[in-house]
Amino acid sequence: MTLSDLLWLQNSVLLGAIVIATCWESLTPAVPFQHVGTRALHIGRNLGFFIVSTIVSSLLFGGLVVLVLNWAQRNGIGLLQLLPLPWWLLLPIGFLLTDLGDYFFHRLMHTHRILWLAHCVHHSDPHMDASTALRTHPAQSAAALLWKLLLAFALGIPLWVIALHDLISIGITILHHGNLRFSLRIERVLRYVIITPALHRAHHSPLQPRCDSNYGGLLVIWDRVLGTYCEPDDSGMPERVGLDALREPATQSIWGMLLTPWRVRHIAQL
Repeated sequence: MTLSDLLWLQNSVLLGAIVIATCWESLTPAVPFQHVGTRALHIGRNLGFFIVSTIVSSLLFGGLVVLVLNWAQRNGIGLLQLLPLPWWLLLPIGFLLTDLGDYFFHRLMHTHRILWLAHCVHHSDPHMDASTALRTHPAQSAAALLWKLLLAFALGIPLWVIALHDLISIGITILHHGNLRFSLRIERVLRYVIITPALHRAHHSPLQPRCDSNYGGLLVIWDRVLGTYCEPDDSGMPERVGLDALREPATQSIWGMLLTPWRVRHIAQL
């Protein structure tokens, strides 16, 4: 798979998931926006920030990660490259290791101050919807790419396995950020396997114990096994989201989001 093929697939899944989730939450939102214009402005800001962040990340890294991953695989670097595993065994092992790596990186972003200063931009959104998934600071994107390179060299997960995981994860991530509500019966079944909108909404709570939980991006097993699982509120009243210290209009503009890590570095509790 070439870099252009991979980017085309990822962008297609991203666009498709955004369209589906946005239409879905427009018809049956879990928390209705007070005004159509307010929602349009919110989506526009998150989309604009995503474009700026993508441009910055592309200028800094471009296709570096894919090139390095290909080089590492050709040279047999990493644990899985040393084991003669058939593809049908390599796929589930590599998939689970990739997902576990995403879990630990997300957890690190909440426990290490420097990473949290970048990640708090994502959590500062006071109106969680599908566009919130696009609200990623360039510094977080850079750290995530470096983390993937570290895992690639340590574990030797093939690029095609990582690409498959990321394609599925992109769609699930958009949906679980969506302003959506499943029926309670479906929700309780799904949350045994994947991160649902209700589980991830609890993660976006301004209350720190709830915010520091449900780190999984795709599978929920890691939170359940490693003690970071938190049940969502099933009362029918969606939880508040966002960070109380970052609700001012100045922190919600594209420029404000870019500068947030620098501006809030002296605030001890976000």
